Amino acid sequence: MEPTSGSAPTSSPTRSGTEHAAPPEQSVRTGTYEIMVIVPATIPEEQVPDASAKVVQMLTEHGAKIVEEKDFGKRKLAFPIKHARQGYYHWYAFEAPRGAVRKLDVAFRLMPEVLRHLIVTRRVRTQEQLEEEAALRERIQAKRVALEERAVADRQAKEAALITERKPEPVREVSKKELEEKLEEILTDETLGE
Repeated sequence: MEPTSGSAPTSSPTRSGTEHAAPPEQSVRTGTYEIMVIVPATIPEEQVPDASAKVVQMLTEHGAKIVEEKDFGKRKLAFPIKHARQGYYHWYAFEAPRGAVRKLDVAFRLMPEVLRHLIVTRRVRTQEQLEEEAALRERIQAKRVALEERAVADRQAKEAALITERKPEPVREVSKKELEEKLEEILTDETLGE
């Protein structure tokens, strides 16, 4: 395939002689991520800021730009990790080239100051998306309230129906004379003896 005049070749021959399209120019694309780092509580408390600084340094060395960070302090671990039962939790939100995340993961695994870490992709939402989610939450809450009110009303109606069903009929008082007449009638009935 011959390039037209004034244009660059769009494909290059390979060893087998077949042609493939040239790879597109690679641009450095960044992503937004979060990382939770646990520093073991077995190190002295005065060394925790140094360990946190090493984490920040590791992030910046790999081209990350820290957007937000939080220190959650010392907390009990759900289960012992490397004989540690407590750790200092640090959270960072950062932007980094997409290829750097895997390298960061490996680097944090090798850091003795880091007991555990977890890197996740951060979902960045626009203001419009946040408003839609808030409206959706409000609609869901309104439906829950309506369902609960309907359930309470149904339960009250069933309870009222049960109360009316259980209501005994008023007892009619029988006089002594009526009682004697009924007894005489039963005793004189010839069908009883058969």
